[in-house]
Amino acid sequence: MACRDSSKAYQAIDKIRSCKEEAKLTFLKCDLTSLSSVKQFCDLFLKMNLKLNILIMNAAVNALPYILTEDGFETTFQRKN
Repeated sequence: MACRDSSKAYQAIDKIRSCKEEAKLTFLKCDLTSLSSVKQFCDLFLKMNLKLNILIMNAAVNALPYILTEDGFETTFQRKN
């Protein structure tokens, strides 16, 4: 599971395992507002030679204020200024 919040990731893992004990889940930190975090995640994922079985994109946002990431991109659309 690629998540930015480890406590929420582990809560989700616990919930999934309560329904399916044999579920094989791994948490890796990935904060999409930081390109450095995304690169670290990708490097670690590839190094661990993990199998990607399911990809769920859950990044729905609405009416956020205009904020720049640490890389200088707008958080909602990731466009350059």
